Amino acid sequence: MSTEIATIDPKQFGLEESKAQEMTSGLSVTLEERKALIDQYNQVIHLEITEANLPIFKDLRIKIRDNRTKGILKWHETNKEFYLRGGQFVDAIKKREIVINEAMEEKLAGAEKHFENLEKERVANLQKERIELLRPFEIENLEQLQLGSMDSAVFDSFLLGCKTSFEAKKEREAKEEKERIEREKQEAAEREAQRLENERLKKEAEEREKAIEAERKEAEEKARKEKEKADKILADEKAKQQAELDRLAKIQADEKAKQDAILEAERKEKARIEKELQDKKDAEAKAIQDAKDAEEKAKKDAEKLAKQSLQKQRQAWINQFAAPSTELNDSKTEEIKAQFAGFITWANQINNQ
Repeated sequence: MSTEIATIDPKQFGLEESKAQEMTSGLSVTLEERKALIDQYNQVIHLEITEANLPIFKDLRIKIRDNRTKGILKWHETNKEFYLRGGQFVDAIKKREIVINEAMEEKLAGAEKHFENLEKERVANLQKERIELLRPFEIENLEQLQLGSMDSAVFDSFLLGCKTSFEAKKEREAKEEKERIEREKQEAAEREAQRLENERLKKEAEEREKAIEAERKEAEEKARKEKEKADKILADEKAKQQAELDRLAKIQADEKAKQDAILEAERKEKARIEKELQDKKDAEAKAIQDAKDAEEKAKKDAEKLAKQSLQKQRQAWINQFAAPSTELNDSKTEEIKAQFAGFITWANQINNQ
């Protein structure tokens, strides 16, 4: 951060060097103190940021702050107030002294421009009078016209022209209004005539509608009676037809009942015959099956007997198996005897299967 101080030229503010030095003389002690603080700052700002150095940063910051607030700002506030009060003082003197001059100037100016003011007053009064003369003629932007300075002949001509134009306008408007009223009366008369014509046509239409309605009702009544007559004839015919249909239906029903009885008897007889045939067939099949079962059983019994005979013969044969006696008593001989005994056991198992 730079701590260089910018140079301020008093001439830029319209002040002489001596006057500027006089104004800043009260700031010299504070600036000397700040020089010392700048030296300390240039040393402290390069210290390592550690917990131990935090109090050093804080202490120097407070000193620099106090130099600013209690030194520079205090000097500024005091001197600004002094020069502000001085400016207010010279302003008050100026106001007091110029009043005398302005009063004399005003009276002299009044005497100097007496006739000029009289002319202005005359023109202003004439402006007002002429505006009032022209006001009835409804002129646009009347207040902005320079009527007071207008030559009398010119104004009289202008006034006559405005009056003539206004009267012509009013006459034209009256004529247009009269024509409008006549037109509205004509339109009202036409509308009334149209209304009466509409009412007449409406009345005629209503009368025609009533006549048509009466004819319609008469036709409907006639059609209703004819329909009732036709409906009665049709109903009688339908009743006759229904009676004939009922008679035919009863005959058909009786005939069907007879046929159903015959068919039921035939069905039962057929079922009886079919059952007898089926029972006979089942009995024959059962007899055949019983014969087959008996034959199969006899065959199995014969095979069983034959098997039992062979088994007994093989058992007798197996029982004859015996190892020759020996006086040998070594391990291999014992192993051979054990194997032979196992063979006898296996032969018995096979024979018994």
